[in-house]
Amino acid sequence: MKATISAQIRVPGLQKLDILEMSEQFPQDAVTFADEVMPGSKHGELAATAVIVLTALSIKALATWLLKNRTRNRINRRVEVVDTSGAKHIETIDIDLSSSLSPQADVMKELSKITGFDVTNLLEKPE
Repeated sequence: MKATISAQIRVPGLQKLDILEMSEQFPQDAVTFADEVMPGSKHGELAATAVIVLTALSIKALATWLLKNRTRNRINRRVEVVDTSGAKHIETIDIDLSSSLSPQADVMKELSKITGFDVTNLLEKPE
């Protein structure tokens, strides 16, 4: 019997502080971390990749984390999306928040677009 694969989003290049923050923010069992060698590393420096199981709550947590860890009024982050068949594709989240009235909703809409995961019910609820 073949194990089913959950849809995931993978966020590479995380440091220890990122791991600590994500561990506290995400629902239990929604995120795990895999060690990775940094590209171009001559001394084998390690970073980590967050492996996030796609659920409405984990998308909301990821949007919150992305907003918290942005520089200036822009979010620019490469992620890997893995669908339920195991197929992978790289996406870039690039959002200019300078004129946004609802940054959280804009980020969640972008995550919904790249993952195909419907977050409409979260967008309709007040925070």
